[in-house]
Amino acid sequence: MDVSSKAYKILDEKLFDLFAVWQKDDKTYKIPIQDKEDINIALQYGKYICIEIGHACQCNHDRWADADKITHNGYVYVRYSDIKL
Repeated sequence: MDVSSKAYKILDEKLFDLFAVWQKDDKTYKIPIQDKEDINIALQYGKYICIEIGHACQCNHDRWADADKITHNGYVYVRYSDIKL
């Protein structure tokens, strides 16, 4: 998921592992982001700053109506919009 606009905040808060991601010749490449200088270089060269999204929630959409989070098959799912950065 592209988080380029929030990359510095995510790095400071240590919320997720960040990666510089780009495509070339129909292949996708990614390298880990370790510090703010890595973010600067990635953005300078037009790369996306992304987090990995492991498993998409296959929960019933109606279950979100009154839930803050859902636990399903050992994973905890929260709404991306509920994450305050």
